[in-house]
Amino acid sequence: MEDKLFLETEIHEWRDIFKINEKFIRQFVFRGQGDKNWTIVSSLERLVNRIHPNSIDPFLTPYQEQEMIKEFQWKSKLFNISNLNQEDYIEWLSIMQHYGASTRLVDFTDSFFIAAHMAIYESGSDSSIWCINKNLLTLDIFDHYRKNKNDVQSLGNDRLNEYSLEIANQSIQESFVTKEKRLLLIRPKSINERLYRQQGLFLMSTNIQVSFMENLQSLISNSTSKNIDFNELINTSNIGTQKTIALLKINIPRNLYRNIIANLKEMNIHSELLFPGIEGLAKSLNYSNFNS
Repeated sequence: MEDKLFLETEIHEWRDIFKINEKFIRQFVFRGQGDKNWTIVSSLERLVNRIHPNSIDPFLTPYQEQEMIKEFQWKSKLFNISNLNQEDYIEWLSIMQHYGASTRLVDFTDSFFIAAHMAIYESGSDSSIWCINKNLLTLDIFDHYRKNKNDVQSLGNDRLNEYSLEIANQSIQESFVTKEKRLLLIRPKSINERLYRQQGLFLMSTNIQVSFMENLQSLISNSTSKNIDFNELINTSNIGTQKTIALLKINIPRNLYRNIIANLKEMNIHSELLFPGIEGLAKSLNYSNFNS
């Protein structure tokens, strides 16, 4: 079986972040995090850990999710949200997350540079960009489809996306009994302005009785990262490799932020563009007078 590597690297200078081969990086989806020591945790996972810090009950998270969905659906008519199928849980969770509820959905983006901005724009420490191989996620859901359906020959990207949503909704509905650990790449049928501006999508754990990172383990061969020098990664991205990089973590030293922010702004990647309305304007003022 081919190794599915988990690699970790750190950029040496601000220009490094713009050197990675575009074709190589296109196989990933990205999440920027403001502290390189953080793992990936859903907001629902954080909520339950905060409310029940010492609990070992695996059903607390499914219970919290089910109760939140039921209450939101019940009260949604007060806010003119009544045209959704009650069992289209992904659409409900997408709306809930947009307005501040904690959910199992984890924000990712198709854009490496938007993820870089998200990693550093409010960070007070060294940050990181997590890159997850979307081709492996697609292959995993294709294999799942092939085992459960008969019409593989007519299978295209649209049908795969639909099937991912079907598996996602089923996993949410059966969250007390779902044991299979996998990550699903989710593109909701309805999109809000923020998701559009940030080229956003979600990754979703099918089993929330365990952590996001435990679901991620199904994708990688090595549970701890293998360090690779950034220049070696650049060479790998230019010439290709026989081994599959399932997960790549790129750390960004804090002292490089100023120049990266200035250059991202020249690429028209800044808070005023990424966040809708006056929120984006207000956030952008924090860096409006910083020059490289």
